Amino acid sequence: MKNYIFSFFFFIFSISSSIYDAVLYAQKIKGSTLSGKVISSVGEGVPYATVAVLNDQRKVISFAGCNTEGKFELQNVPEGKYSLEISCVGYEPGKYDIEIFETKTDIGSFVIKEGMYMKEVIVSAERPVVKTQVDKIIYNVELDPDAAKSSTMQILDKVPFVEVDKISGKIKVMGQESGFTITVNGRKSLLLSESNQYVAKILEAGRLKNIELITSPEGKYANQTAVINLVTKSSLPNGLIAEISASGGTDTHFGSGVDLTSKIGKFIYNLGYNYGYSDLYGSKTSTNLTDYKNSDYEFLDGYSRNSPGASYAHNADISASYNISDLDLLSIDFKSSLSNSRSSITSHSKYMNSGNVMTREFNGESRNKTNQAIYVGGINYQRSFKDNPSRLLTASYGFDTRKNKMKYDQLTEALTGYANNNDRTRNNLNNIENTAAIDFYNTVSDKQSYYLTAKYVHRNYGSNSWKTDLDVAPVSTTQLNALDYTQQIGSLQGNYSIKAKKVMLTAEAAFEYTNDNIDYRLSSTSLKKDDKAMLANVRLTYRPTDKSTFILSMQKSFFRPDITYLNPYEDKSIPGRISKGNPDLDNEKIYSSMLMYRFFVNKKLSLSSLVSMRFSDNAVQQYSYMGNDGVLMTTYGNISKSRKIFFNANVNYNPTSWLELNLSGRIAHYKFEYPDNLNSYWDQFYLCSFTSELWSGGTFKGQIQYADPNWATYTSVQSNKQHMRIGGIFSFAQKIGKNLNVYISASNPWETYTKQTIEELSSDFYNYQEETTLGRTVSFSLVYNFGRFKESVKSIQRAVKNTDRTKED
Repeated sequence: MKNYIFSFFFFIFSISSSIYDAVLYAQKIKGSTLSGKVISSVGEGVPYATVAVLNDQRKVISFAGCNTEGKFELQNVPEGKYSLEISCVGYEPGKYDIEIFETKTDIGSFVIKEGMYMKEVIVSAERPVVKTQVDKIIYNVELDPDAAKSSTMQILDKVPFVEVDKISGKIKVMGQESGFTITVNGRKSLLLSESNQYVAKILEAGRLKNIELITSPEGKYANQTAVINLVTKSSLPNGLIAEISASGGTDTHFGSGVDLTSKIGKFIYNLGYNYGYSDLYGSKTSTNLTDYKNSDYEFLDGYSRNSPGASYAHNADISASYNISDLDLLSIDFKSSLSNSRSSITSHSKYMNSGNVMTREFNGESRNKTNQAIYVGGINYQRSFKDNPSRLLTASYGFDTRKNKMKYDQLTEALTGYANNNDRTRNNLNNIENTAAIDFYNTVSDKQSYYLTAKYVHRNYGSNSWKTDLDVAPVSTTQLNALDYTQQIGSLQGNYSIKAKKVMLTAEAAFEYTNDNIDYRLSSTSLKKDDKAMLANVRLTYRPTDKSTFILSMQKSFFRPDITYLNPYEDKSIPGRISKGNPDLDNEKIYSSMLMYRFFVNKKLSLSSLVSMRFSDNAVQQYSYMGNDGVLMTTYGNISKSRKIFFNANVNYNPTSWLELNLSGRIAHYKFEYPDNLNSYWDQFYLCSFTSELWSGGTFKGQIQYADPNWATYTSVQSNKQHMRIGGIFSFAQKIGKNLNVYISASNPWETYTKQTIEELSSDFYNYQEETTLGRTVSFSLVYNFGRFKESVKSIQRAVKNTDRTKED
C-alpha cells in the first residue's frame, strides 16, 4: 500500500512540476499583457465591448471582452505595430493604430461613438470582424478584405484559438489536432474532420460568410473540445470524391477499401467497403492457480497456446440524405459486417493436492470457429420551421441486429486421474434492437433552449447451445440451454440550457421504465422484472477568461447488460476454466461526477486536468470463484458496491510550427465489494508523445506509455498487484503529390515478444498468470484520394442514439 501511496503522490508531484515549469516557460515566451478601457463620447465606460488586436495581415493576435466598467485585458501581445478594433452593440466600431513596447502595459482609453438608430436598426460605418459570446467566437469573413483572394485555411488561421500548421496544413484548435469537429452550415461532413480536412483545403474563402468557433458544444458534440462551423453564402457545387486504401503488416494482416461520395440532384450519398484478412501470432499463457477451498486440487500448473487461424471480415456501409424541401430533410444510414475467425488452443494441465502429490494431469485441444454478422442502420426525418430555423422536429427509427455462431471441438487426452473426452459444443447468439423516437428542439432566445424526447426501445436477446458427444456411435446431440430474453424500455427526456456572458448551465431529466421478460425454454420457466428510474444530468460550463474553462457535471445513468453478459453458455475452451454469463443480472444504476479545467496559455501551450468519480451499489462486474474439481469459474454478477476515482492531467506544448509535445498522466483508484470479498487498488497510466513535421508532407509521430495491464483492457475486481510495463508506437506519414499518402508504423520495436503479468486474489483462490504475445510489428498503408466534391451527406442534427448497452470502466 505504501508503494501505491508513493506512486500517487509522485504522480501528482510530477504533473504539478511539469505544469509549473510549463507555465513559467510560457511566461517567458508570451508577449505583454495589456490593459485599457473603452469609453463613450461622454467619458463613461462601455460595458461588454469586444476588443481585438490585429497585425498588418489582419491576423487576430489577441482579443478580450470588457467588464461592466469598460476595462479590458489583452494577453500575449508581442512587441510591434498593430490595429486595435473595438465593437459593441449600439456603437460605431472603433479602429486605432497602436505600438507595443516591452515595458508598455497600459495602452490607455479608447473612445467609440454611439450609433445612429432608425427603426431600431443601427447605422454605422463598419461592423466588427470578431464577435465573442459565452459559447462561441464568430469571425465575419465577409468583412475581411483578403477573403476574395484567400483560401479557407488562410482565413481559419486568423480565427482566435485556431492555428493552421505552415508545413503540413493541419488544423489545430487550442493547440490540439484532435478533439474537435468541423461542420459546414451546422452539418458534419464525412469528408471534413480533424483527420480529413479535404473540403477545408479546397473551399474558397470567398464562398464563406462566417466562421464560428463553438467553444462549449452541446448535444451530440458535447464531448468535443470545440466545433468549427463554416457558414457558406450559398450551396456548394456538385462533384465526386473517392478514396482507395490498402494496408498490411508483419503480423500477417492486410486489407483494402474504397470510399466515395457524390450527389444526384438533392440526393447525396456515401458508399464504403473494406476487406480485412489476418493470420495472427496468437498468445502463450502460463498459469499458477492456488485453490483455497479444495485440498485435492489445491495447486494447478498450466500452460496453453492460442493459435488463431486465417480469418477475414467484409465491411460495407452507405449513408445518404435527401432534401425534400428547404425545411424537410430525410437521412438514412446502414452498416454491415460479416466476419469469420478460427483458432486452436493446445494446453497441458497438472494438479497437485495439499501434500504436493499429483492428482490429475491431462492434455487438451480446442478448435474454435466463430461466424458473426452485424447489421446496423436507421432512417431519420427532420423538420425545421421557417419562422425559427433552429426549431427542429425529428422522427427516428433505428435497428441493431447482431448474430454470432460459435462452434467448439474439444479433445482431452487423459494422462493421470482423468477420462478421455471428445465432444463438440455450439452456441448461437442473437442480439436484436429496434428503436423509435420523436424529438422536439427549440431555442427560446439566443441564450435559452430546450428539448423533449420520447423514445421506445424493444430488444430481444437469444442464446441456444448444443453438445454433441463424438465418442459414441451413433453421434448424439443434446441441447444445453435455450434463453429468450425480451426487454422493453419507454423513456421521456427533457433538457433545458441557459447561457450568460461567462456561464452556461444545462439540466437534463428523464423518466425510464424497463420491462424484462426472461424465458428459460428448456425448463419451461420464466421470470418478469420491472424497473422504474428517474435519471438526471447537470452540466455547468464557466469561462472566467477567454482562455480558461471549468466544466462541472453530475449524472445518474443506466447500464443494461446485453447478451454478452446474459449468455448462460459455459465456455470450456480454456482448460481448467469455465466462463459463462448470467441471465439474472439486474440493470446497473450509475452515479458519476466530473470536474474538468482547461487553460489555453497561447497557441504553443495548453494545460488541462480532470477529476471524476463513479459509484454504483449494484454494479455489473465480472468476477471468478472456485468451483468443483479445481475449476475456476468466471461469470458476471451485480456486486454490492463499485467505486472508481479518476485523476488526469495533460500538458500540450508546441515550441515550433513543426514540433508538438504532449505529456499526460492518469491514476485511478478502484474499490469493489463482491461475495465475501472486499478489494481496492490503484491503477496508473503515463504517456509521452510527440509529433514532428520533418519536411513538407512528412510527419513523424511517437508515443511511449508506461502502464499496468489492468488499465482499460483488463479492469478486474480481484486485481492484487500492479505489473507496470513499457509500450510504444512510432509512425511516419508522407504525402506524395496532392492525392497519395503513405503511412508506416512500428509497435514495440525493442522487443520481439511482449510479456504481460496479471495477479488475482480472493477468498477462494490466488491466480498468477503470464501471457506472451507478439511484440514488434510493422504496418503500412497507402491512401489515394481523387475527385472534387464540395458538399457532403447531411446528417440529422438531433439524431437519437442508445448508449445504455455500453459499459465504461
